[in-house]
Amino acid sequence: MCYLLVCWHHVFFLVPLLRKGMHARTLRVLQACALIAYFRHEQGGDKLRELLKTQNNRFFMHSINLGEVYYDTLRVSGFDKAQ
Repeated sequence: MCYLLVCWHHVFFLVPLLRKGMHARTLRVLQACALIAYFRHEQGGDKLRELLKTQNNRFFMHSINLGEVYYDTLRVSGFDKAQ
């Protein structure tokens, strides 16, 4: 199956290019800034919140991006919050 990579508000989507009769399941690759905005209740975080509620979405995030979220939380909110 082929996928098309699309970026929308710092969330990357791997959209399957479907053949006739196939069912869609959207794979999404999260960037650190999208998850940080979600945790901080910043602009754009509400879009991710809505995407998380949709059942046909599947999310992926690289460990480096997850480390960036941890570091940002550690720097801004402290060790206890980051844990």
